[in-house]
Amino acid sequence: MAEENIWAAISFENWNKTPATYGKLAKEDDVKAGRAVFYLRDHGSNNTTPYTDIKLPSCAILKEESGNFTNIVIIQIENAANQVIVGYRMIQGGNGACTLPEITVIGNPTKEFFK
Repeated sequence: MAEENIWAAISFENWNKTPATYGKLAKEDDVKAGRAVFYLRDHGSNNTTPYTDIKLPSCAILKEESGNFTNIVIIQIENAANQVIVGYRMIQGGNGACTLPEITVIGNPTKEFFK
């Protein structure tokens, strides 16, 4: 049996069913299941907390260091080390992490967002 690609492309029709970690800190099992991109082994010593101001999953636009823009689906957000870290999946497949100021959340994405 072929293994499912947990970081596959995301379609307009199903984006809101993208697995996400919301209201809790991600653990290793969340990353393995595709519900999170990262996890911190020792939550207690670094004052990490869940970030719940944005419901997940949510669509956003990421401004990359190169100045390019990439459409993403946010699947995880955590307050860690005096910054807010965002775990995301790219529309065309793959994943990544960034900080909250690098993204602009999109309320109701159109089909064009997923092309």
